[in-house]
Amino acid sequence: MNYLTSRLLIKEEIEILNNNINKQKDLWEDGKKTAGLHASKVKNNLQLKRDSDISIKYSGLITKKILGNELIKSFALPKKVHGTIFSKTKSGMKYGRHID
Repeated sequence: MNYLTSRLLIKEEIEILNNNINKQKDLWEDGKKTAGLHASKVKNNLQLKRDSDISIKYSGLITKKILGNELIKSFALPKKVHGTIFSKTKSGMKYGRHID
């Protein structure tokens, strides 16, 4: 399997994104809501509600960055980004082995 690692956001963008999405205490939900049968057995995390204004706003930023990144375009030739999920784990949480 091939995979690519590359910095997508600059430090300032990461700080702004983290500060803004982490302020949204009531918009985080159980990650199992988007897990399939097998993943739900190993998934214990939180996800920002995908239909929230803040998730939509920053998903747009991530999509723009992916589609505009020359390295990503030369590696994967992306035509469309299916979706972005912002997730986090707190102490005692994890997201075990799974396939996306």
